[in-house]
Amino acid sequence: MGDKFVFEPTSIEKLQDQYDTIVIGSGSTGLVSAIQAHELGLKPVILEKMEQIGGNTNRASSGMNAAETNVQFQHGVIDNFEDFYRETYRGGGKLNDQDLLSYFTNHAALAVDWLADHNIKLDDLTITGGMSKMRTHRPATMAPIGAF
Repeated sequence: MGDKFVFEPTSIEKLQDQYDTIVIGSGSTGLVSAIQAHELGLKPVILEKMEQIGGNTNRASSGMNAAETNVQFQHGVIDNFEDFYRETYRGGGKLNDQDLLSYFTNHAALAVDWLADHNIKLDDLTITGGMSKMRTHRPATMAPIGAF
């Protein structure tokens, strides 16, 4: 581990002048949060404890699951939120937080669209364990999703 940083009060004041939003972690959630904050006119700073950015997302390899997406439509795949929920719930051993899972399955398509709007194209589909439909979105280039 590297040296610990100690901020003196004058250093904190300087940081407050440069940033108004702190994002902890540089995984996909942290990076998306920082981009969104910037787009909303804020000045984010990302604090990351590891030497490399990306967090656990660097390990992602298959893709991102979502239902009722434009990508599925373009590939002729007819899907729905209810099947996505049911299959993900079953795949989680029926231990999933049902409210959180419902939110996820009903909003994942928006994340695929947001990424496409930011030139991150998950324009190919595959099927992964426990799914009855092709709903795992990944780059057509076959680039690893986590490093994409």
